[in-house]
Amino acid sequence: MRVCWIALSVFAACNRPDLGIRKAPPSFPIDPTHFGSTDTTSATTPSTHGTTTHGTTTHGTTTGTSGSSSSTPSTSSTSGGSTSTTSSTTTTTGPDQYGIDVSHWQGTIDWASVVADGWSFAMTKATEGTYYTDDEFSANYDGAYGVGMIRGSYHFAIPDDSDGATQADYFVDHGGGWSADGQTLPGQLDIEWNPYGSDCYDLSKSDMVQWIHDFDDEYYYRTGRDMMIYTAASWWT
Repeated sequence: MRVCWIALSVFAACNRPDLGIRKAPPSFPIDPTHFGSTDTTSATTPSTHGTTTHGTTTHGTTTGTSGSSSSTPSTSSTSGGSTSTTSSTTTTTGPDQYGIDVSHWQGTIDWASVVADGWSFAMTKATEGTYYTDDEFSANYDGAYGVGMIRGSYHFAIPDDSDGATQADYFVDHGGGWSADGQTLPGQLDIEWNPYGSDCYDLSKSDMVQWIHDFDDEYYYRTGRDMMIYTAASWWT
């Protein structure tokens, strides 16, 4: 499975009472044009997220990377007329990046105030299952973009509603795509406790893994980019 990163819930605090939201991932230097490629840039696995109310998340804190870099110098040796060279490798980390995760539950958001407060990015709920598009998605998605924030969208998975590929198509068709504008992250799959019934949607572990594979494969087919996954360690295990 080609997954960009996985965020695991820690149910942390750090509420934003003015917006009714909390800090969200990712906590590494963000380059939206990078996703889907490979280089030597390192990143930490973010720790995020909180509780869910009817498919909408309010989230937790992230701990990020500090601005530092390290490198291994090139070396070469000569023996018996032949030369071998070991190339240098550079690993770079950047400052912490903090963002918010929003949906219609936060109502109308003053995005100019959000960016003025220092938030770097926003994950906005787009869809759920194959039956719902968030009422505030366009306003939130465009609002974050309009003030220069990096934006992303997420899909709240309902695995007992339909198969993974069908939900990936619904997500992409209703705002979950990716664009090479340097300001848009690939989509995120939010998969966790079922707010409407059985915690694991009456799927076995293997069936759940297959469902996620199917969603991931279709998302990659449609966008050419790796998706992100948000889940909780206590749910997944």
